[in-house]
Parts: sequence; structure tokens; C-alpha cells
Amino acid sequence: MRLAFEVGMEKEDIAEMILAQKREFDELVRERIKNYSHTKEKKAQTKWERFYPIRLALDYLEPVDLVKLLSLDKKTRALFKNKVYRTIYYNFGEKITSKQRFQTWWNILEVDDLKLDYKELHKEYQELPEDKSIRSVEEVIQIDVARSFNKHPDSNPTVLRELLESYATYDKEVSYCQGMNYMMGFLHINTLDADRSFKAFVRMMEKFMKGLFDNEFKQLKIYFFKFNRILELYAPDLAEHFKKEKVEPSYFIPSWFITGFASTFQYAKKSQLLEKIWDFFILDGNKVIFKTALLIILNYKKELLEMKFDKILGFLGELGREELFNNIQYLKVKNGEIPVEEAHRDYAFIANYEKLMKKTHLTKQLLKTFDNDHDVLENRMGRLLNPNKKK
Repeated sequence: MRLAFEVGMEKEDIAEMILAQKREFDELVRERIKNYSHTKEKKAQTKWERFYPIRLALDYLEPVDLVKLLSLDKKTRALFKNKVYRTIYYNFGEKITSKQRFQTWWNILEVDDLKLDYKELHKEYQELPEDKSIRSVEEVIQIDVARSFNKHPDSNPTVLRELLESYATYDKEVSYCQGMNYMMGFLHINTLDADRSFKAFVRMMEKFMKGLFDNEFKQLKIYFFKFNRILELYAPDLAEHFKKEKVEPSYFIPSWFITGFASTFQYAKKSQLLEKIWDFFILDGNKVIFKTALLIILNYKKELLEMKFDKILGFLGELGREELFNNIQYLKVKNGEIPVEEAHRDYAFIANYEKLMKKTHLTKQLLKTFDNDHDVLENRMGRLLNPNKKK
């Protein structure tokens, strides 16, 4: 259909013509659906017509109404689940209680559907001969458990060690790697539910973490490349400054990615920011860690531009001990102990984290493009180093 405007037409006439053409188009769509009632196109169109108004309305619903959408049939729930939870986080993140938050994590990861018993797995681990390769991680686990969360009042080293040994038994391919202790510990300390913490960890490893621990951390090395490209795109001046100071992403982001920022929790009794990060992390995977890492860097961009190599690494390395993750003043503001005006500048970052996440567009497609860029670069380097190697 083409709109034939005439010279000198009034705006009202043009608007009426556009509306008329839209009505004609809608009628054609309905007729097309009617004529092809058994086609795949009809299924897609009717699904769009049926659910699009609901998708538009999500931002205007209260949490109790949003959750009701998840009680519909299985197909509808699968269609809306991530969108519903993301809307809850974006619009009501500051109002979510810890109890609601952790129950939401279990629901998203569907931990109660996972038929696993970590105690049975740990019993299997204990019955293995000491010369078995799985048992070789026992000493490493003990060392890592002893130095993680050792100052946290709710830490239970015995349970954490059993959970990690159980996972090494469950996933014999990956077994145990450093960094897992922080993720498992963060889950257990916050929820005090060992069974669900274990199942949640298994789900997270299967969904988006396992690749980081496979194949000599090859995936992590690719993440360094991707984050560097992200920094060049969103903060070219800072990327150039880092390049000048010879600061590589591999110097400061490994623990952020391997632990989902959970390594910072060893310095805090409670971290509202870390809980918020994991809201999205559990929902959308490693894309969230890229976005959060970018937001943190941008939050301190002004200071970082004025720092030299040593200062930059020292500053970023100490963030886990600072207000950003400790949230001491943040909690005092929330409890009414101090006014917002007197709070640390990081209060605004923590309070507005959901809005920042919503505003920062970092798509999976863009990350995939960076993956392809890395593959091209790797192939070129391979040909340079091995010119006689066949393609």
C-alpha cells in the first residue's frame, strides 16, 4: 500500500488518510489470518495479537498481578517468565525483601524440579578411594574454604566444604575450580538453605558458568577481549587511558566474572548491590556481569582518568572493601539512621542500579559480534604464527 499525498493537503487530512490506511491494513491482516487458519503464520500472528497488549501493560502492573501471569499454563509462563521477573526488578527492585528475592531465585532456576541430593553425592565422594582424581581437589577446597568468608558471622565452613565436594562428585568433568567457593558460599550464607543452594549452583553452572571453567579458562580469555571492546565502544577516552597505562581487563575483572562479583561478599555482612546484581545475573547470565562491570567502571570514570597504572589496579582491586559493595551507609539511609544528603556517593549507584541496567543497552547480538571478532583475530594470528598450516 502506498500513501498518495497531494501538494497543499492539510495536516488533518493527511492524518485521516494515514488512519484510513492503517484500518485497511488491519483488515487485510485479519483476513489473511482467517484464510490461513492452519498455517504457522497464523499461529505467530495470533500469539502476537493475544499477548502483545499484555507485554505493553507489564510496566503498569503491581508485583502481585505480575506474578499471577506465572500461574498460567506452561507455554504462557515460558513466554512471559523472564519478562515478568525483569519488570519486577526494574520497577520494584528497591522494595523487594530478601525473603522474596531468594524465593524468586529458586523459581527462576526451577531448583525444586531438580532431583538431586547433595548429601548423597557427598556420601559418594567420601566413599571414593583417596587416589581417585576427584579426591585430588580436597586439599584445594579446604584451603579455599578456609580463606573465604572466614570473617562472615553466618559462614559455615563445614557445610560449604561439603557442598563443593558434592559438586566435584556431581560434575566430574569440571570438578572444582577456584571461584566456585565464593558463589556457593554467597548462596548458602544468604539463604541458609544448603539443599537449594546446591541445586541453584548446579543450574547456574549448566546455564552460563560451566564454560568459564572448561578448557584452561579459554572462555574467560575471550571475555577479556569482549570487555575491552565494550569499553572502547562506551568509554573510548577511558579505554585509551587504560591502553596508555598498559592496564588490561585481565588485571582486574577475572574475579568479577568467575564469581559473579561474589568474591566481594567476604568483606560485607550484607551487600544490597550484590543481591541486585544476582537478581539479573540469575535471570540473564553473563551479559549482566559485562553490563555491571561497565557500569562500575563508568561510575568511577572521572577518578580513573586521573590515575596511573598502580593506582588504577589498587583502586579497582579494593572496591570489594568499599561502600559500593559493603553498603554500610546505604543500609543506614534505608533504615532512616542518616539522611540521603549525608550518604556516600555510591548510595545513588546502588539505589539506581536497576534503572542503570535498564538504560544501558548491551545486547546478546553485540556480544556475539565481539565473539566473531575474536575468532577472526585468533585465526589471523594463527596464520601468522603458522603460515604453512592449512586453512
